[in-house]
Amino acid sequence: MAYEQIITEQRGRVGIIRLNRPERLNALTMQLIKELYDALESFNRNPGIGAIILTGEGRAFCAGLDMQDWEAPESQEGHEPASYQSQLRWMRIMRESKPVVVAVNGLAVGGGVTMILSSDIRIASDRAQFQECHVPMGLAPDMGSSRLWVQIVGLSHTMRLILTARRFDAKEAERIGLVTEVVPHDQLMDTAIALAQEIAGHPSSSVLAAKQLIWDNMCEVDGDKVLYSEAELEQRLMAGPDFQEASRAFIEKRPPRFN
Repeated sequence: MAYEQIITEQRGRVGIIRLNRPERLNALTMQLIKELYDALESFNRNPGIGAIILTGEGRAFCAGLDMQDWEAPESQEGHEPASYQSQLRWMRIMRESKPVVVAVNGLAVGGGVTMILSSDIRIASDRAQFQECHVPMGLAPDMGSSRLWVQIVGLSHTMRLILTARRFDAKEAERIGLVTEVVPHDQLMDTAIALAQEIAGHPSSSVLAAKQLIWDNMCEVDGDKVLYSEAELEQRLMAGPDFQEASRAFIEKRPPRFN
């Protein structure tokens, strides 16, 4: 698929996706979303990719929905909400994807913030700013964010950020746990690539299994089920070639050579 509103590239085992509508602060259109889904699915099918970076071109990461492109869906009583399937597809892609590192290069507003909540690791430029502005627009959180916000930053911070819709900077995002690291703007991509390469250097079998295990157990209230799922997965991985190679490499005091 030829992309017009995103840019993709591969560096080693890292796939990079850049939202590319800088003149509109990378605001989301239907076309951009379609291209983003396609690029993520393409990278996930590529065995040469071990991790994915998502970032934006220009001075913004994503300014949310492009209101000039968007049409409010017609409400039909008794029918499935019009945006449900698109949001469900996004969450399924992100849950099943190879690890996704978001490099927030600038402004992230509305949908630009909710988009990053379902990623695996978030780092930010010291120029980044964030704003959850669904409520002032007469809307409410979507894309699973009513749960993800609470899981990531806690209930009190979630209520404050969503109900006031105040804009906050990268340091505040780091303080409350929305991002794990803030770096100088000119070091953002190098930091993100180094992090993604570190992840991609581990065996894909255990990386993907660990990610899926964490997603599956994140809301599991039955502790016995959590233990069982961990033990079952451990047993399966220990019978696989990656664990065998890692064990031999440890004994032979050499770097492992994973397929």
